[in-house]
Amino acid sequence: MKRLHNMFLTVVGIMLLVLMNDCITQELKAHVKSTTELAYYKQASKLSDSLFKEGTPVRLSIVVELLKQIDKKLPVWYPNGPFRRNDMIAMAWVESEFRQYELGTHGEKGIFQIMPGEFKDYNVHKNYYDVDLNTEMAFRVLDGKFKRYGDYKKSIMAYNGLVNFKHGKYSEKYWKAFEKRRIAIDLVLAV
Repeated sequence: MKRLHNMFLTVVGIMLLVLMNDCITQELKAHVKSTTELAYYKQASKLSDSLFKEGTPVRLSIVVELLKQIDKKLPVWYPNGPFRRNDMIAMAWVESEFRQYELGTHGEKGIFQIMPGEFKDYNVHKNYYDVDLNTEMAFRVLDGKFKRYGDYKKSIMAYNGLVNFKHGKYSEKYWKAFEKRRIAIDLVLAV
């Protein structure tokens, strides 16, 4: 009887340890999630402040969602480079100043200003302004440019439309705007 009682107490003790471990694990997961979320909001606030200084207010929740999508998709598309997180953030800044519902002069749509023909190329017929979809399309378009030109700088310039001048020179207007934003992002996010 005493042996059965000891076994019962051992089983109850093990069950309590398992339950406590589950509770601690859940609390730890919740803490990690809230810490990660807080980090996104801190970064988005810094970017938002930079834009506000230029006279461009942005919705913080859109910038947070954009950062999350970039972090989710970058390892899939470019796990070893050449494009970095701050490159994608800079492109979104140059293209639309993080405006989700931006409509360009040639029908470009969304944060990354995707051309209508590019949506058609990938059989996308709705949700053009969705941050997730627009970010995915930006990676697809940039990947296509990189495969075509095989060069980091030309791919970035070609994303906005590579303008070829006489004597084989390309317009660097977009590159200069991109580079200015990327440097600012590197400083603001301290990367």
